[in-house]
Amino acid sequence: MKKSISYTYEIDETWSDKAVDTVSASAVPDALRPVVLDLEGDCPRCGHHMADEHWLITFSGVASLDRDDAIRAVDSLRDAGAVQEPVLPAEFTVQCNCGQAHPDPLGRSGLKGCGAVWRMRFEKSQETE
Repeated sequence: MKKSISYTYEIDETWSDKAVDTVSASAVPDALRPVVLDLEGDCPRCGHHMADEHWLITFSGVASLDRDDAIRAVDSLRDAGAVQEPVLPAEFTVQCNCGQAHPDPLGRSGLKGCGAVWRMRFEKSQETE
């Protein structure tokens, strides 16, 4: 059982380095035409399992789309030449959303995750080009 650590607002740059080994990212629908990055693994700070998604292409001013509809829409936009490639590499911020209870030193409730924030970068590998 992992020890519960307090929620934090501190930033530690080593979490990014550790996340390379603890959090994996996979491109959806695939690395050749990515729309979403699915993130899964253990938080580099608290060690609890977490899953999240990072959208590489989003829609503004459009009614909510489910993932499959959004991917089809992006494919159509790519076919029409409206999506400028490449969307990778992508650099983005991730925050722990492990769902475990991490007591807040300020006494607030309802916080999600341990508060850790780190940067990730996702690139195409030469194998996918």
